[in-house]
Amino acid sequence: ASSAAKPISDEDFLRCENGGFITDRGTSVLLRGINLNDDLFYFSKPDIDSSAKSYDVFYALENRFGNYGARQLVQKYNEGFISPSDIKFISKLGANCVRIPLRYRYLCKKENCKDNIDFERLDFLIEKCRKAGLYVILDLHSAPGFQNTDSACGSNDKSILFDSSKDAFEARNSVIRLWTQVAAHYKNEPTVAAYDLLNRPLNRIADWDLKLDTLHKFYRRIYKAIRHIDSRHIIIMQTAGTPDSLPAENALENVAYGFYSHFRTTYETDALINCVRSYKSNGIPCIVCK
Repeated sequence: ASSAAKPISDEDFLRCENGGFITDRGTSVLLRGINLNDDLFYFSKPDIDSSAKSYDVFYALENRFGNYGARQLVQKYNEGFISPSDIKFISKLGANCVRIPLRYRYLCKKENCKDNIDFERLDFLIEKCRKAGLYVILDLHSAPGFQNTDSACGSNDKSILFDSSKDAFEARNSVIRLWTQVAAHYKNEPTVAAYDLLNRPLNRIADWDLKLDTLHKFYRRIYKAIRHIDSRHIIIMQTAGTPDSLPAENALENVAYGFYSHFRTTYETDALINCVRSYKSNGIPCIVCK
C-alpha cells in the first residue's frame, strides 16, 4: 500500500539518463507496474475453443455486424473490463505505471492502417492514469503481419512481418503508419512514459535468428519515423530472445531495452539480473515485462 499518488504534470515527462529514468524536474523514477489486458476472449465453455486466437472472436463479430459494429462491441467490452475504479485500485497498490497493449485491428479500420486511428478509448484510459499518478507504456502487442506466433498476438500461428515478401514489406509500412499516428497524437503527453515498439518480436518462430538483421533494421526505421515527429518520448526495443539479440545502441537516443521473462528458474532470473546490470552500466535502462 502507498499514499495517494499525485497527478502527473508536464514536469514529470520522463527521459533516459545514466541507465535509469528521470523526470524534467530531475527526479529519478523506478517504473513498477502491471499490464492491462484487453484480449478477446479466453472463454472456458464446451462449445468455444478456449485456445482461440485474439482476433478469432473479433472476426466473428465483424462478419456479423461489420467492422464498425465489431469495433463498438470491443470498446464496450473493454469499458467494462478495465474501468476507472481499476485504475484507482492499481495506483493504491503502489504501482506507478501500467502497460497498455495496442492491437492494430482494434485501432485501425483497415489492415494497412492508412485510415485514422480511433484514440477515444486510449485517451480515456490515459487521462484516468494521469489523474491517478500512473505512467503509461504503449505496447504494440499485435502488429500488422504479426511479430510472433503467440496466441495473444492474434496471429493464427502465422507471422510474416520479418519475411522478404511484398506482403511483409507492406506490413512493415503499416506498422510505421501506426506508430507515426500514435507519436503525433501523444508527443506532448507526459503521462505516456514510452513507446514499446514490438511485444516479443520473433517469439516462437523457428528461424528467428536468421531474421534478426531484418528486425534490427526495422527497429531503426520505426525509431527514425517516430523521432521525425516526437523527439521526447522514450522508445523501448525488446529483445527477440537472448540478450545479444538487441540492436547496437549507436545512434540511438533516449532508448531503453526490453526483456520478457516468466522467471521459471533461479538461473534464468540471475542471468536476467546480470544482463540488466550490464546494460545499465553502459547507460541503457531496461524494462522487464512479464
